[in-house]
Amino acid sequence: MAEQKNPQAQPELSLSEQTRIRREKLTNLQAEGQNPFVITRFDWDATSQQIKDNFDAMEGKPVKVAGRLMSKRGMGKVSFCDLQDRDGRIQLYARQDEMDEEVYKKFKKFDIGDIVGVEGEAFRTQRGEMSVRAHNITLLSKSLLPLPEKFHGLQDKELRFRQRYVDLMVNPEVKKNFVIRSQFIKFMRNYLDNMGYMEVETPVLNTIAGGAAARPFITHHNTLDIDMYMRIATELPLKRLIVGGMDRVYEIGRIFRNEGMDPKHNPEFTTVEMYQAYADFHTMMDIAEGILAGAAKEINGSYQVEWMGEQIDLTPGWRRLTMVDAVKEYVGVDFGAITDDAEAVAAAKAVGVELADAAEKTWGNALYACFDQKVEEKLIQPTFITMYPVEVSPLTKRSPADPRLTERFELFICHSELANAYSELNDPIDQRQRFEKQVEQRERGDDETEMLDEDFLTALEYGMPPTGGIGYGIDGYCCEVGDKLRETSDKPINYAGIAIKGLLFHYHPTSATVIVDGVEHKYKKVWLAPTMNGRYYGGGMIPTPKQDRLNKEHTVSVMVYYGSGKIKSLAVFPSIFKGEHVNHKEMVEVLSGKEITVRFDSPAALQVDGETIIGVTEYSVRTGKAAEKLNPAEAFVCA
Repeated sequence: MAEQKNPQAQPELSLSEQTRIRREKLTNLQAEGQNPFVITRFDWDATSQQIKDNFDAMEGKPVKVAGRLMSKRGMGKVSFCDLQDRDGRIQLYARQDEMDEEVYKKFKKFDIGDIVGVEGEAFRTQRGEMSVRAHNITLLSKSLLPLPEKFHGLQDKELRFRQRYVDLMVNPEVKKNFVIRSQFIKFMRNYLDNMGYMEVETPVLNTIAGGAAARPFITHHNTLDIDMYMRIATELPLKRLIVGGMDRVYEIGRIFRNEGMDPKHNPEFTTVEMYQAYADFHTMMDIAEGILAGAAKEINGSYQVEWMGEQIDLTPGWRRLTMVDAVKEYVGVDFGAITDDAEAVAAAKAVGVELADAAEKTWGNALYACFDQKVEEKLIQPTFITMYPVEVSPLTKRSPADPRLTERFELFICHSELANAYSELNDPIDQRQRFEKQVEQRERGDDETEMLDEDFLTALEYGMPPTGGIGYGIDGYCCEVGDKLRETSDKPINYAGIAIKGLLFHYHPTSATVIVDGVEHKYKKVWLAPTMNGRYYGGGMIPTPKQDRLNKEHTVSVMVYYGSGKIKSLAVFPSIFKGEHVNHKEMVEVLSGKEITVRFDSPAALQVDGETIIGVTEYSVRTGKAAEKLNPAEAFVCA
């Protein structure tokens, strides 16, 4: 976070000016017959990670590497660069007297973002850093647009998602999730293939949107002149295959749901669904546990995972709890002792639970509402919640012990549902009745309920064997494992994401005293107290919008985020990315001075230039004559 003053710093160029200069460089290269875009290949023989992993054997040996220039330093007779390839980054060392003079002159004109091929040798610098000593550098592709600069970064979330390629360039940690996702899918395929499952593909376009309670995307088939639905689940087509005699099938496929967007929901995502004839939901629990725990062990090397500030134990033998028992344990209402619908609805209301307007006022809906609103958020360790009400499980077999319930489970880890599974309903008469209930609910205004699928009912009438089925989202689990790997990575950390997760799940406010140039200011319920010499902090936050790192007074600023509850703090927090949080004067105050001390009533975590110090109760920042250089710091106040 420290930004050192550089007396030789050049004025920053506008984006348009930088682009113009880069295009001129390309034009000059082309005029000289050195158009980089005519080069068709570069035969590299090592990646950055391969060099680091095998450095003792490769030191002093010739290597060829290729990748994107991410930084440049020096640029006199000696230059240092960071080269980013598929595996990570490695330093390039280039000396004018060790290269062809013309090659070095051309290299000095290369820009950050350019793609190059390097011929050289592996060696260590005087500081011991594993590097490549360049003998020849070839420009393979010209970057005509500058990369986001390091202090501002790629802040705009919409831009990050629309231009994921830029996100991957400048945020290397993002790539880890892609890698983990691929590894997880590979593991899962091997696991299911070894169990005798067959991978299949089913239609994405359907005349009926079925298999889940979700709002579909609608498109139009011009030739048939009919509206069609993008699939919201793969369930019903896969069950048709079970009817046809394919006893074990699975599909990894894209799902499309025209719903709201939040950290747990995306309109397009990937799921795996699998169905096994002559099995029940207990079988599917074993499979779900085996896949997820096994993947964690193979990819992560351990069953222990840290996610959202919680230590998660994925060791097999996960807890299995009925929904009735879960509500009894976490809410204190025993629905097992309630038989009347009105009594059940009243019991839910007594603990602050209201049923949705479109939902029937039944025992089952009251039970589910209590679980959904009061229990789900408390499930941290892997937990199978079983025996769901019939009202919310239209495709599930009823429990022989209690016909109000179904043989269904959902898997919860760290407040989130990761899997959903049934003993599949194979009674066509019962299935029709439940579809008709869903239609009635749709007519009352719930457009996310199941449609009546006559063809699927016809398939059931031919006979479907007892079947267990399960589906879960791949992406959520991959993020879980990714968080653990980033913990041990040397890649940049998204402190904005840390702050948001902290406000949601982990941080607890404390009282603090802030002393600015000898004047005390006291605050209660302090969530954040960063002291800045500039405006920006990791992930695009702007805690101190008016702070100028080059201000003539040589002052620093502290932003105190205080006085509010968790919900309001979280609601206001996104405005910090535009610097608009300061408009909430009832909970945000910015103070400036040459010497700032922050004292906490309980230990905090302190970030100093990206390094974390735990258990801090006081820190000071001094500038101007009080210190040789600025000592910046940020404190995230957490329990």
